[in-house]
This record gives sequence, C-alpha cells and structure tokens, in this order.
Amino acid sequence: MPIKIISGVLFPTLDDRSVGSARISFKDGKLIPSSGAQFKEVNVIGSGDFTGKPCVQISLRHITIKESDKKSFFGGSALNKDIGFNLNDEFIVENDKLVGMTVSWAATPHEDGAPNVSQISEISVLIIGETA
Repeated sequence: MPIKIISGVLFPTLDDRSVGSARISFKDGKLIPSSGAQFKEVNVIGSGDFTGKPCVQISLRHITIKESDKKSFFGGSALNKDIGFNLNDEFIVENDKLVGMTVSWAATPHEDGAPNVSQISEISVLIIGETA
C-alpha cells in the first residue's frame, strides 16, 4: 500500500494574524494562491492522489495571548478572562476528487488597531494517506 505524507508549518502573513486561512494542495503540498500564510519546512514523501480521506493533524505551534477585559461566564478569580483559539480544517473537493485542504484560524480577543492582540504565528500540519 503506497502512502503520501505532507508536512510543514504554516506562518500566517497578514498584518493581523488573529484571523485567516490557507489552502494546501494535495498534489504537491504547495499553497493554493490567495492563501493568508506561507507554508515552510515542507516535506512531501510519496506521490499520487489520495484514494480516500487522509489522516490530518494540525496544531498550534506558536501563539501570542492578550487577556480580555471581559469576565468569564464561569466567574471566580481562576477563570476571569476569556481567551480562545480556534483551528479548523476542511477538505477541498473538485469533481468528486480530493484536491486540497483549507486550514483556518481565529484568536480572541481580536481588537482591530490594538498594538497587542491574541495571534497565531505558527501552525504545524501533517497529512498522511493511502495513494493509488
């Protein structure tokens, strides 16, 4: 059973790295144009198209946190700030064929114009699947 492995690190490139997305091609592991990140330290082992949905692991690698002025709905001194990070992946299907994946991220609090906001600076990506 031949397999293909794509790994690398996404580095969000927009001025505000609190919210964004990037699209990774399953063909060659490169970013699809109009992505809001750079994909570095990329390794692609194997070739061919994935025969089914590959296993995907994405994780936060480097983040910056700014505390919010809002009180947590849990209350108490140990949980008095709301800070959140959201990391999602979604397969891109064209003509019934898996062609890539969109990785999206969001960090809160997100305050336009503020000098310090919660940001996502690096996202690790690992994609492994069987190929034809």
